[in-house]
Amino acid sequence: LEARPLELDSIYALPLARAEQEGIDTPSIRMLHALLDLGETG
Repeated sequence: LEARPLELDSIYALPLARAEQEGIDTPSIRMLHALLDLGETG
């Protein structure tokens, strides 16, 4: 598997991790997690 580009980490992964720390959970955040999971498995 190819590693995700650094830009994706800064755009998606880091803010999602921060939202998780803060206890923020919205449908859009769940959708972004699902898209990241698809990118890792696909």
